[in-house]
Amino acid sequence: MKLGFDPDKFVTSPLQNDSRGRGRIDYVVTSQGKTLRIDSYLIPLGEISKHSGDTVKVCYFGYSPKPALIVNSVGCHINERYYDYQIPIGMYQKISLDRNANFDVTSWSKTK
Repeated sequence: MKLGFDPDKFVTSPLQNDSRGRGRIDYVVTSQGKTLRIDSYLIPLGEISKHSGDTVKVCYFGYSPKPALIVNSVGCHINERYYDYQIPIGMYQKISLDRNANFDVTSWSKTK
């Protein structure tokens, strides 16, 4: 069996507990006085079999039981309750992994 990624084959995965990556949540107050939650993730490229300069498709999916809330980064609204795997891959945002990106992760907690 040949394993790999072709243009018509996609793999989705939630973040895993064994990742060496880091994440954090920040709250930003807008000029209109609204508070926004910003979820940020740093994921080692080796964990997703990618290299600097590669292109990936991404979609953020967030779920909260209380208050009842489902959000995603691609504007998909399937129905009142849906799951991340139901979002069409074609709606994912295509991003290039910047060869010159520098992140100072020293201020990021090592907790997951």
